[in-house]
Parts: sequence; C-alpha cells; structure tokens
Amino acid sequence: MRTYIIKRILLIIPTLFIITVMSYGMMRLAPGDPMQASQGNLLGGGAEMREGESKAAEAFKKYYNLDKPWYVGY
Repeated sequence: MRTYIIKRILLIIPTLFIITVMSYGMMRLAPGDPMQASQGNLLGGGAEMREGESKAAEAFKKYYNLDKPWYVGY
C-alpha cells in the first residue's frame, strides 16, 4: 500500500507539468491578444486605438510578458 501511494504522489509531478505546458500552449496559440479581445477589436468592432489606449495596451502587454516570445513568457 505504501508503494502505491508513493507512486501516485510521484506521478503528480509530471502530470501537473504536462497540464501546465499544454494549457500555456493553447493560450498562446489562440488568435488575437487579450487587449484586443477586451476592446472588442477581435470581433470586428473596428474602432482604432487612440494614443492613450495604445500606451495602455503596451503597458498591459509588457506587464504580462505578452510582448516576449512564447518560451520566455512561460
């Protein structure tokens, strides 16, 4: 019984690693970015970003590492 529990606990580590890598990959492969989706531009809202909004978008991307390659963001 003890070996069964130890095996199960040790299998948690690779399982959680695989789950996090897969979920991160799916989020990075999704079209658009979170800033576009929050402003409605992803669905064709069409409004161009103004000066202040583009600065806010850049700050948002920098804060959440969306301006870096995928392997750096993870």
